[in-house]
Amino acid sequence: PEKVLKFIQTTKLDENQKAALSKPIVAQPAFKPVEKLPYSPGEMIATRYAFADYLLRLAELNPDIVALSADLTESVGLGKFAGKYPERFVTLGIREAHMMGLAAGLAACGKIVIVGTFEKFVVSRALDQIITSIAQTNLPVIMIASHAGYGLGEDGKTHQSVLEPTIMRDMPGVRYFEPADGNEAQEFLEEALGGAYKGKGPAYLRLT
Repeated sequence: PEKVLKFIQTTKLDENQKAALSKPIVAQPAFKPVEKLPYSPGEMIATRYAFADYLLRLAELNPDIVALSADLTESVGLGKFAGKYPERFVTLGIREAHMMGLAAGLAACGKIVIVGTFEKFVVSRALDQIITSIAQTNLPVIMIASHAGYGLGEDGKTHQSVLEPTIMRDMPGVRYFEPADGNEAQEFLEEALGGAYKGKGPAYLRLT
C-alpha cells in the first residue's frame, strides 16, 4: 500500500548516516572509558537517564558506537545521542525485529551497536533475531531494555515485562546486567561496552 511504502521511505538513511554507518573498520580500536558522574547514595534517578548521560560522553571518545531505536528514542534515553550524533543514529519505527537485524548487520561490519526500546518489546517482538543473529554469532550489540517490570503499569499488561528477564538472563552468550542505581548503570554500561570491544559479544541492560 502507498501509505506503508511512504512510511518505510521516511526511515531511509541520508548521506551522512550512510557514510558513518558503512565506514569500514580494519581493526577494532581499544575502548576508551570516561569519568563517571557521581550519584549520591539513595539519589532517585531512573537508571536509563544515568545510562543516557554516560553513553553520550563515551560516544565522544569512541566514534564506532552507533545507536538504533524502535520509535521510543526519547523514552529510552537516546534522544541526546540522536541530537548530538545524528549520523550515528537510526530510528526504525515500530519494527523491533528489523532493528535487531540491522544491529546484527552493523555489528558484523565492525560497529559497536546500542539498541533501545521498552523491555517488553525487546524480547517479545525480536526474540528470534536476538537468538539467531546476535547471541549465536557473538556480535557486539548492547540491548537497552527500559521501563522494566511494572515500570509502564499504567499502559497495561501489554507493556509489563515479567517473563522477559528470565529469558534473557538464561540465554547463552548474552551478558546480563540489572543496575540498582545510577552509579551501577554507568559501571555496567562501561563493562558491557568494554567487553564488546574485547570480543565478549552481546549484553543486555535491564533499566528503569
